[in-house]
Amino acid sequence: MQLAPLLILFLLSMIQALPSLFSTSAPPDPGFAFRPSRYFTDMRRTSQLNVPYYVNPAEFNKHSIYQSIPVGQRTNVKAGTASPALFQFENGIENTHLVHFCQAKNEERRRKIDELSGFFGIGADWEQIRKLQTMQFEECDELDRRKKASS
Repeated sequence: MQLAPLLILFLLSMIQALPSLFSTSAPPDPGFAFRPSRYFTDMRRTSQLNVPYYVNPAEFNKHSIYQSIPVGQRTNVKAGTASPALFQFENGIENTHLVHFCQAKNEERRRKIDELSGFFGIGADWEQIRKLQTMQFEECDELDRRKKASS
C-alpha cells in the first residue's frame, strides 16, 4: 500500500514515454560552415541570396536532403530550387548568415558611436552619430522581412 503512489507515478511516466519510444525522429540537418576547413570542403551556394557555405561531402551526400535533390541537379552548387528539403535547409543557412551579419554590423555601429561620443559628450560629432543611428543595412531589412513573413 505504501508503494502504490510510487508505482502509479512510475506507470504514468512510462505511459507518457511510450509514443517517443516507437516513433522515429528526423535526422539532424547536415553540418555546414561559412568558411572552408579540412572537414567542410565542398562549397555550395544558397538559391535565394547566393550565400556560400561549405559541407562535408561524405556526410552531406548520405543525408536525406541530398537524396531529395533530383539526380541531374546534385552537382549544381545552387540546387535549392530543385528540392524543397534543400531549399528549407538553405533558408536556415541564410537566416543564420543574416543574423550574424546584422549582429556584426550593429556592434560595429555601436562601437563607432561610442568613439564619436567623446568624453561625456564633450567633443562629440553629433552629425556623424545621427547618420550612424539612421543607417540601414539591407541584410538586416531582409532578416526583418523573413521574420514577418514566417509569423
